[in-house]
Amino acid sequence: LLNDGCAYTGKQLKFDDPTKRQGKIPPAINASLDHIMPKSWGGPCEDYNYILSSQGSNSARGNIDLVSFLKGNDDTKRF
Repeated sequence: LLNDGCAYTGKQLKFDDPTKRQGKIPPAINASLDHIMPKSWGGPCEDYNYILSSQGSNSARGNIDLVSFLKGNDDTKRF
């Protein structure tokens, strides 16, 4: 999965093992699981609701709906 890259930027990702707390990988290429439907909106923690993204992109998206984020809008309307 890491070879497919970030769903938003396409950059190849690396995994920074959080149990080692090394923090040496920059957020732009550190692998992160992003909820398609935000957890704060009741999105499930199930495989079908995740996409692989960089930590930086995941943070930038926050809980903006996916389509608005992909269009570059900071629209917080719910689905």
